[in-house]
Amino acid sequence: MITIAITGGSGFLAAHLIYRLQYRTDIKEIRTIDRKPFKQLEGLELLSTNEKSSPRLVHYRLDLLDATMLEKALYGVDLVFHLARKSLELLQVGDQRLLDDEYIKDNLLGTISLLDTIFKLSVPRLIYIGDAYANLPFGDNFGTSEAIHCSLPNKFILGKYGESRAKAELEGRQRCGKSLSNGKIFHAVFLRPVHIYGEGELKLPKALQRIAAKYGGAIPTLEGHSNGMHQYIYVGHLMQIVEECIGILLLEESAIRVSSEYFYCMDETECTKFNKFIAPFVHSLGLKMGSSQWCWSTFLSIYFAEWANWLRGKDPKLQNWSLIALRFLFVYAYGFSNRKLSLLFRFKPEKSMEECQAKTAEWIRTKFCKEATERIEECEKMTEATRAKG
Repeated sequence: MITIAITGGSGFLAAHLIYRLQYRTDIKEIRTIDRKPFKQLEGLELLSTNEKSSPRLVHYRLDLLDATMLEKALYGVDLVFHLARKSLELLQVGDQRLLDDEYIKDNLLGTISLLDTIFKLSVPRLIYIGDAYANLPFGDNFGTSEAIHCSLPNKFILGKYGESRAKAELEGRQRCGKSLSNGKIFHAVFLRPVHIYGEGELKLPKALQRIAAKYGGAIPTLEGHSNGMHQYIYVGHLMQIVEECIGILLLEESAIRVSSEYFYCMDETECTKFNKFIAPFVHSLGLKMGSSQWCWSTFLSIYFAEWANWLRGKDPKLQNWSLIALRFLFVYAYGFSNRKLSLLFRFKPEKSMEECQAKTAEWIRTKFCKEATERIEECEKMTEATRAKG
């Protein structure tokens, strides 16, 4: 039996992974590592935590840059799932330089600290969850070979976020095949998922709410020269692939075969417009898709608004897409091949994209309606308390 550790253990990716792993009989202990407290995902509660056959779950609340605490969390671990990351900010921020520093600190320096500790403690295996778009340059990426994105571009379409994620992955790939402190060889596999969605993903629905507030309850349908064509993967399906990686890495022969390799992960190779993809989630929030707008006109208006407020020294907290997100989501088209994945993995999506979207939309509807009800109840209590004092 093995002991595993999951960085980013309080996130929605980890929740779906733990939900799958809790029924395995070959795992003795699951250690979650995160700066935040561990919290089960609503609608995805751990059903067997009280059963003797289920793995023991232990949470370590720490920062990956805290080497001393990290050593305690990883001592005796056989396999690490590196899910921790600072995700791409979709909305405008007041201080882009501060955000860029956070990307480098959390994504790159945090990964380097993790790898250093892995080698010090001789943890033999790693499954790294990266980002398909991290090392892309500006422009369309459609139907090109998987091999052309093995290194770093001169400029990253996702800015410092992309740079931090791409360099972190490369750091891990370059350490594969090297000797650990106990003389064993380190092997790791690197997954590059496209857009991940599913129950527990909150950044997109929260961004949609804020943008709709600016446009009277509607999300503008932004059009670009390539119409924002993208691929997607449901989080549960990504965890199917992650779980399959366990068996591959635990066998020395197959571990050598995949070590340092990266695999693009998606449900379908067919691309879908981002506007069409988000429509079910927009409707589940009680919002609507608005009229079409040329994205470059929106891009310019946001650009000049940001400059004007920067000159005034103000943080306007504008409710709109960030320039990077706007360009990324709506201007270009991105399509990847999953040839390597289909050759070396048995992965087949358990559900169709339509089923997964409907399931996610229902979770969003339940989650945000519950929060709205709680806010209303809190306001009513405050009003009653004020009246009682009066």
